[in-house]
Amino acid sequence: MKDSYDAILIGDVHAPAIHKRAWSALLRLIDDVRPHTVGQVGDFGEFHAVSQHPKTFGKARAFFLELKEVQARSRELWGRQGAARRARRKVQLQGNHEEAYERYVARNAPQLEGLVPNGRELLDLPDDVEWHHFRTSTPPKVGDFTLLHAARSSVQSTTAAARQCVAYGHTHKAGLIYRGDFEGSSIAALNVGWMGDAEHMQQLYAGKLDTVDWQIAFAHLRVTPKGTWASIVPWVNNQFIFRETTYR
Repeated sequence: MKDSYDAILIGDVHAPAIHKRAWSALLRLIDDVRPHTVGQVGDFGEFHAVSQHPKTFGKARAFFLELKEVQARSRELWGRQGAARRARRKVQLQGNHEEAYERYVARNAPQLEGLVPNGRELLDLPDDVEWHHFRTSTPPKVGDFTLLHAARSSVQSTTAAARQCVAYGHTHKAGLIYRGDFEGSSIAALNVGWMGDAEHMQQLYAGKLDTVDWQIAFAHLRVTPKGTWASIVPWVNNQFIFRETTYR
């Protein structure tokens, strides 16, 4: 593509354990900015009902009720009237939480494969949304950045190991670091943050979650013929500030 364009990358959502205020603000921002590309890097849904993690007593919910909420949030982003409806490219990655559903079916009811929803149907994705499977798909690229669900635990270790620019989620952290050389070339690791509610997540699972470095944020890419410029937009004091506009 010869022209420059904007892309918005969204981290783990973990619906229905979502930060409702930040999510609503992000949807308004996407609707206003009308980026060329919108990508979500996986773990859109929590899928608590099929998780192998130890759960808090009394917090279990019927899977179909959880799925109903996940699909409602998906439609807010990807649906016909969703915030990303004008995007020319829409990218949805499968995360390990979506994969947990497939593992659950394969382990407990393999005869139902083909009858129960597949990963794409799980999120009720329209046909114009790219679906990239966690382990089998070739990772998509946006500008210079390859999109992954998971990488190393920190942007420093990811940059040290990477041979290309990567943008990823999974850790619920937000950060951007470059590794360059004297010739001016560089490799970047972009951890795009998340959109979940840490208190809600803590209520769902037994044991203490390490939420100290979790950061509600999204990432912006400016893709040009000369390269891709990345930035993190954090949720600070209950607001995003993007291009001198405040979204609460």
